[in-house]
Amino acid sequence: MPSKRGSVADVLARLDSHKAGSPELQNYAIGLLRSDKRLSLVGPAAQALVGTTREEARGPLVDWLERLGEDGGRRDSGASARIAILRALQRLLLPEDARILGRACLTYEYAPPGRMEVAAMLRATALTTLDVLDSALAAQYAARLLFDQHVEEMSGEPALTAARVLASRHQTIPLLAYLHRTSRVSSEVVAECLRAQTALPLPLVHELIARFGPDDDADTDEMVESALVDLLVSHEERQSLLDDLFQLLWNTKSTLVLRYGATVLAAARDDGLHQLLLDLAEQEEEPARLGAMIDAVQLLPEDDDSKKILERMYDSLASAEG
Repeated sequence: MPSKRGSVADVLARLDSHKAGSPELQNYAIGLLRSDKRLSLVGPAAQALVGTTREEARGPLVDWLERLGEDGGRRDSGASARIAILRALQRLLLPEDARILGRACLTYEYAPPGRMEVAAMLRATALTTLDVLDSALAAQYAARLLFDQHVEEMSGEPALTAARVLASRHQTIPLLAYLHRTSRVSSEVVAECLRAQTALPLPLVHELIARFGPDDDADTDEMVESALVDLLVSHEERQSLLDDLFQLLWNTKSTLVLRYGATVLAAARDDGLHQLLLDLAEQEEEPARLGAMIDAVQLLPEDDDSKKILERMYDSLASAEG
């Protein structure tokens, strides 16, 4: 326990002076949470306790979590201290914590200007923590947060964490529902939902390809198209989707998506995917795309077919540059 109240800078420096995870650091951080009421130290002290299994840390962490949730976030705007506390609690959880974690999953707080909602990461972290404690309960909250009306535009949270929790539990129906939303969606969340649909019936897969695949009249969403590649490569009926995979990579307007997809094909331990890559490479003529195809074909086991195709692509590239 801290022997005296120092300045915030002094206390932070002392926290930094201890080795991460050391008993000395944990003792000091627990003492701070018990005896120092300065909010600016709660987050750093909790962060120092992430990964701890020390039972004596649980009480002050829970006390601070409940205290900071009582005033609508006025003392912890943006919830950074509570997020650190939740992370520190993940190896100290007890069944009765489901109540406070569920409440945090449904916490919405607003800050000026414009009364912007600022607790998305709190909801996401609470869901991750609840998943550690009770995965079945977490899946129910995840189905709710997947359709959260206040998703962070840059991160996609908490919907992104919700999608990952559901995917890890093979709860794919809510994810499919998200993919058919007509309102605004997050590319990060769409990508997670697509990758999870590896057992989806083929007619529904074809609907997803039509919805999210290359479109001459729309900008390319590289994250989503790359996730489509992952879906088609990982699907349990992959052999029936090889033509669709070929068309996706042939028609994409993004060299990055092409390079990603070609590399995935080359890295796969599957002769059919290797042949698909060679078929794409054999027909490719655009100089901007030839480099990606050459790099991928070079990853394949060397044989006469791959040598001939590489020679043709090098010749085509030299002609275009000459």
